[in-house]
Amino acid sequence: TDCGNEWSEHQRRKLPSGKEVVVIGSGIAGMVSACKAAERGYRTTLYCTGDALGGKLRQTAKLSQEKSILSYLETLEETLRTLQVDIVKRWKPNTEDILQKKPYFTVLAIGSHMDLPDSYQQSKAMTLEQIYEMSQEKLQQWNEKRIFLIGSNAQTMKLALYLTEVCPKASIAILSEEDSVASDLGQQAGAYFAVLANRGVELLQEAKLISYQDGMITCSILGMEMSVPSDIVIFTQERTENAFSELTLALMDHNYSYARIGDCEHIGTVAEATSAAYELFTIVYIA
Repeated sequence: TDCGNEWSEHQRRKLPSGKEVVVIGSGIAGMVSACKAAERGYRTTLYCTGDALGGKLRQTAKLSQEKSILSYLETLEETLRTLQVDIVKRWKPNTEDILQKKPYFTVLAIGSHMDLPDSYQQSKAMTLEQIYEMSQEKLQQWNEKRIFLIGSNAQTMKLALYLTEVCPKASIAILSEEDSVASDLGQQAGAYFAVLANRGVELLQEAKLISYQDGMITCSILGMEMSVPSDIVIFTQERTENAFSELTLALMDHNYSYARIGDCEHIGTVAEATSAAYELFTIVYIA
């Protein structure tokens, strides 16, 4: 969690402090923030609204090629316990819980959630997060369906790969408005494209979705409009920040310092979240 700064981190004096840091959100940004706060000597409380730590990273562990994530999360949670971080699971967001602690600093690693675009609220379209909640048995019922994924990020590619394993007979296509797809995969992108192409997944770049209704998807590809049948449409990219406006207003009213970090508007990477937490607590340490 030191982002390549292990040597300098070990030079820091980490003295016990009576001050308390509160971290809200238990994804990677929140977990690493709690680790760094505890390492700095602050009494630290980590609030998790779910049953388990890990946030969206734990969701991606469902994908067959991401199983090693679970062991990473287990190691990180054990580190938190070793650092004596107070972990509160199944927390119902409550401003009073935070204000009663009179925190020296509050970290809002609250993440984001996926909403269908307004024009598709009444359709049978789904979101990536809904897919994560489905069992393999349920997904296997799609084995001969035509599936369209709408998005261009790494999660889109990983979901497509997962679906080819669970539904090998399904016809899968990726619709991306961008001409550059899965740039967040870095050098791994080429390997994903090769595997997906070998498994018959279509990649339609510079393709804009126009409508989806009555089992037909209409899109524009390089300016040409076309309609094709589709049984399932999955949106993988549009995100909305989780709202904690009541809490942030209360923190400001009481002159309590806070910062937002992590993937509030998009699906971030582990490296991005870890770096954000490290950089934040370099500043807090200096302050």
